[in-house]
This record gives sequence, C-alpha cells and structure tokens, in this order.
Amino acid sequence: MLDSLASQSLRSSEDLSKELERLKEKAGLGFELEVYRRPGFKKYSREGRELRGEVQGNKIFVYDQGFEEAKETLLHEFIEYLVDQTNDPYRRIVNALVSLFEDQAYSQREKIVKALANLLFID
Repeated sequence: MLDSLASQSLRSSEDLSKELERLKEKAGLGFELEVYRRPGFKKYSREGRELRGEVQGNKIFVYDQGFEEAKETLLHEFIEYLVDQTNDPYRRIVNALVSLFEDQAYSQREKIVKALANLLFID
C-alpha cells in the first residue's frame, strides 16, 4: 500500500514536470523553471489564505493533493511567473535608486559625524 502511494506520487510528480515542459514549449518562455510537487504541504499568504502553489525564484511549488488541481495550479503559477517578468526592469531600477540614495545618505551621515566630532573636541 505504502509503495503504491509512493510510486503514484512519483508518477504524478513526473507527469507534472512533463506538463511544465509542455507549457514551456508552447509559450516559448520560462525554460529556466522547475516544478516541485509537495502534496498536502500547508503554506499561507500574508492575508492568511492557504496557498495552492507559489513561485520562488525559478522554482514552482505545487501543494495540491489531486493531480488535476495540481495541473491547474501549475498553469496559474507559470502564467503568474511570466507576467511578473514584465516588472523585473522596474524592480532593478528601483533597487539601483535605493542603493544610490543609501550611498548618498551614508556619505552625508559621515560628514555630519565628522563635523560634530570636530565641534565636541574644540580646544
């Protein structure tokens, strides 16, 4: 019985990987993605909603028990990943600006610390 469940789980994981390959070929995108099936794993969104799946980096995690539901979730997460790629250039620009402002703030803070140190140690 246990062996049967393990082999069924392995088969459905392999089938889900094949489904992802089919989606990649059909879309011509997302070739860097991998899928990991974790049936029954419980994870929740910030709002407290139970997640059926999620994308982390180039990995799609699918938590659904049933294979048909897992295929639906895979498709949803695949599309979400592709759509999110349109935000990547903006994310890079924002991160570069934040880094620039942090560098400027650090330089300004160092100037102020030096000026205050000079004031405190006046002879």
